[in-house]
Amino acid sequence: MGVWKKALVASAFFIAWNLAQAQSCGPEGTLERVEWQRVFDGDTLLLRDGRRVRLVGVNTPELGRDGRSDGVGARAAKAFVEQRLRGGEPLLIEPAEQPRDRYGRLLARVYLGQERRSLSELLLEQGLGVLVVVPPNERGWGCLAQAEARARARRLGVWRSLPSSLSGLTHSGFYLLEGRVTGVNEGGDALWVALGERLVLRFSRHDLARFPALERRLLKGQRLEVRGWVIDRQARGGKLKPGHRRWMLPVRHPAMVRFID
Repeated sequence: MGVWKKALVASAFFIAWNLAQAQSCGPEGTLERVEWQRVFDGDTLLLRDGRRVRLVGVNTPELGRDGRSDGVGARAAKAFVEQRLRGGEPLLIEPAEQPRDRYGRLLARVYLGQERRSLSELLLEQGLGVLVVVPPNERGWGCLAQAEARARARRLGVWRSLPSSLSGLTHSGFYLLEGRVTGVNEGGDALWVALGERLVLRFSRHDLARFPALERRLLKGQRLEVRGWVIDRQARGGKLKPGHRRWMLPVRHPAMVRFID
């Protein structure tokens, strides 16, 4: 436990610094004015020059594909973005710290109008998506969290049905779930937290500095709300090792987990 405890003590400085940097939703770097061609869904755009842009800081419900129905609110999120873009306001993008995802999309903060309003913030405050923070693209997350909190307090959009219970886990993909801690173990380069009987959370050693006093708070029975992309470890015929759970959710940033009790 020694290495973990040293990392947790050291984390306080980094958390304080991150929070101090996180309160503005506005741009800080060079902006590029662009033109849009198509809205794929609430968080993904196609530009006229062929680039696909994935908004940083927000995840909107998925439109149906592969026989699945639309996520609750998916059409509303897409329509909201289309309506804002058709208004003729200047469209500006600021590439994120890590500017590409594994699909080759440009990860960017998108701003509208002379006021340079964050499109992610606008979606969040209407309850049309939920906050996501994927390091190193974490600048401004405090401001976005406030926008989400305003929508949540009013039970707008997705907050009429979230969070979901662990029984709703049926396939890999994005979830916002609630459950109780049933076990905590170290293994390899990670801290593993069992949630209910079906899901395990993975906190890597590399990311631990972002989570102050984590181990002291992860007691059996503690109720957590977690969000992120759940991995099915039995996908493509994979076999589980004894004692391993099928569903695994990597947690890399404090914005993605909330202690309830």
